[in-house]
Amino acid sequence: AFTVTLYWFAGLAPIWNSLTNPDTKDPLGYLNSSGVTFVGVLIVAGIVIYAVQSTRNRRAGFQTDLMYQMLPPD
Repeated sequence: AFTVTLYWFAGLAPIWNSLTNPDTKDPLGYLNSSGVTFVGVLIVAGIVIYAVQSTRNRRAGFQTDLMYQMLPPD
């Protein structure tokens, strides 16, 4: 409960208020100045890299679902 409260008041509430406040002339200005846009771009880039690598591994025949299923030989 503490962590959810902390994330809400420190991270999500300011973003929500900046996007939903009708008095704000540039609602995305807060996101750009606080770095939220940069973090969003990094998350999207990570998802794209993961999808590309997953597709490459599947085409190459790697069975990544079998990883860590058995111990390596001694």
